[in-house]
Amino acid sequence: MSKDKPGVLFHIRFPVTVLGVILLLSLTLIVLYRFLPPFRSGIVFIGAVLAASATIYGAFFTAYNVRKGIEALEQSNRDKHVSTACAFIERWNSPALREIKMEAWHIKDQIKDKSQEEVGAVLDADEKQRATLLAVLNFFEEIAISITVNGADEQVTKSFFRFLALEMFNSSYKWITYYRQKHNAPRIFVEYETLYNRWK
Repeated sequence: MSKDKPGVLFHIRFPVTVLGVILLLSLTLIVLYRFLPPFRSGIVFIGAVLAASATIYGAFFTAYNVRKGIEALEQSNRDKHVSTACAFIERWNSPALREIKMEAWHIKDQIKDKSQEEVGAVLDADEKQRATLLAVLNFFEEIAISITVNGADEQVTKSFFRFLALEMFNSSYKWITYYRQKHNAPRIFVEYETLYNRWK
């Protein structure tokens, strides 16, 4: 027995839904239709109204579930985009890229004030420096492509890489132009260049 109210054995709680109310009213109408023949026409009308209400509710409930499913899918996609952006940040900060980044930044400072011909001559003469610069430029090209194909979240990526990407492209553009002309490859780093123009 309940300690709060003598004589009460237990409490029963259950949620009341729109569908439950409709079902209860429908059962009530069935009983009334059976035992109150004079009112059957009115009961039929009320039943038709209830059926229409149930149809409307069903359509609303379906639309609600579809919207929730779309929202869940959109959130899942956003999470994937953010995760991809964070993976680029993790790679950039990894110990494996530490020396390459330092060397690339040194090369950037070394060539930024030189002419296109001078930049080409410097890097043509040093294969290691050329490979290092290419590695970093390829990294930013990969980021740009990922953003273009809706892989990495642009806002997250931009918040971390904007200064780095702009500084590296701005200082390396003369060599990129030289490389394109020398190898007849006008589209090399074109996605990176597009990203640079959007972020600057």
